[in-house]
Formats: sequence, C-alpha cells, structure tokens
Amino acid sequence: MTDMTIIQGDIDGFKLTPAESRIALGIARGEALADIAHAHGISVNTARTQLRSIFSKTHTHRQAELAVLLMARSTGR
Repeated sequence: MTDMTIIQGDIDGFKLTPAESRIALGIARGEALADIAHAHGISVNTARTQLRSIFSKTHTHRQAELAVLLMARSTGR
C-alpha cells in the first residue's frame, strides 16, 4: 500500500468532500495550490475556499501543518 493510499484513508476520517480530498492529497504531495486547481479544472479561488474548509475540518491553519498532519497519520504517528 502506498503512502498516498494510506493518506486517502486518513482523509476519509475527516469527512472531507471528494473535491476537498483532492486538494488535501495535492497539498500532502507538496503541490502548489494553483497547480492543484489547474489540474482539477477549478479556479484558485475555489481551491482556496475548499482549503479553508479542509483547515476547519482538520483543525489546521496552514498548508504545511496540513501536510505534516496527513503524513504523520500515514506513518502511524
């Protein structure tokens, strides 16, 4: 099982929407928000709105903090 598969399972525990999950996975991979938005055919503003919702659901405040949380959960820490 890959780290991203493990992370996907952890994302499900936060009750993220499919769109929010795509954003969160991109952040966990270290992708820029604008690149994630472009890859999924959404505006950067839409991606920012989804990211704010992710922050609320995960109790995080920054992209780096979100990435650390997801990676820590994928390694069982």
